Amino acid sequence: MKKATSKKSTPAQRVFIPLFSDKNPTKSPKIANRNLQVLSDTIKVEYKKTPKAMLPYLTLSAARAKVPNKGWMNAIGCNSVFPDDPNMGFNPQSTFGGKIELWLTDIKQGEGLAIQFKVCCGNSGTWKVSSSEATYSTIPIQPVMQSIDFFIPPITTDESLVLIVLEPTFNGLGSWVFYDVVVNKVEF
Repeated sequence: MKKATSKKSTPAQRVFIPLFSDKNPTKSPKIANRNLQVLSDTIKVEYKKTPKAMLPYLTLSAARAKVPNKGWMNAIGCNSVFPDDPNMGFNPQSTFGGKIELWLTDIKQGEGLAIQFKVCCGNSGTWKVSSSEATYSTIPIQPVMQSIDFFIPPITTDESLVLIVLEPTFNGLGSWVFYDVVVNKVEF
């Protein structure tokens, strides 16, 4: 399995921690079955701290793109939305492959976030995940179904608004489908 890469950081910078291992691969036939215990165990290994609680916070998709007082998403470059399925399709134009912006509200200082994007893509390239709270990380696109799981360490600012962006870079032309994003608050 290819390893995720993160932008080099100085001690003052915060980085995403990719959450995948043999127990939680980025490519999984059971991607719809999200297991909070596996996420918690992976955070314990990667972050070197044991979560006290993983609290479901928010799930967004084409069926529900906004939850009052919790967050919303923008699908930029999306050319099809199917709320009954639910999914959003992206057919890239030249070098821009579209992106999902996830805006989270009411995030408190000291809360960590476990984010899981469920996507489908038949092309090769990389996913770039960036945030207002951490430097960016990239992971390889794994055709066809993929769960892109990341952990943002506990928030250190008093800001209650957090932006997370998922964007592909393809090796040539490509298209992709976004199914949903699940956010869990992680307490230590």
